[in-house]
Amino acid sequence: MRWFYHAVRLFTAAWFLGAGLNYFIYPDNQRLGLVPASHDFTVALIDSGLFAWVKGIEVVLGITLLANRYMPLTALALVPINFVVIYYNWVLEPHRGTYIAGGLTLFCTAYLVWSWRAYFWPLLAYKGAAQHDFKPHFTQLRFEGASE
Repeated sequence: MRWFYHAVRLFTAAWFLGAGLNYFIYPDNQRLGLVPASHDFTVALIDSGLFAWVKGIEVVLGITLLANRYMPLTALALVPINFVVIYYNWVLEPHRGTYIAGGLTLFCTAYLVWSWRAYFWPLLAYKGAAQHDFKPHFTQLRFEGASE
């Protein structure tokens, strides 16, 4: 199933790079929405300046997906952006095409997060021990390719 992971990763990378770069290359070509709610939502994001940040993050995530680097962090960073994409597609502007786009982004993100799940299990510790000193404590971590 390694080929499927890479296919999903590259598809998501192309999607995020395309969506993110399109805003910076063709700023006047941004789709504002067909219904009043989605139009108002997009215009509010653009007018507040938050839309440029979201699109910049999409570009960065597309690059990290393409390079297959920082993947646990990338997978986690995809989640909040995809909540906005799904909300836009399923709630603000629902029709057949946007249901498919929302479902596709949900599937791709869920699959990428699931593929890196081993890195997330420690985050679910019920009771942990805080480190109260200023030492980095990286010696407990093992990185791929590191010598023993």
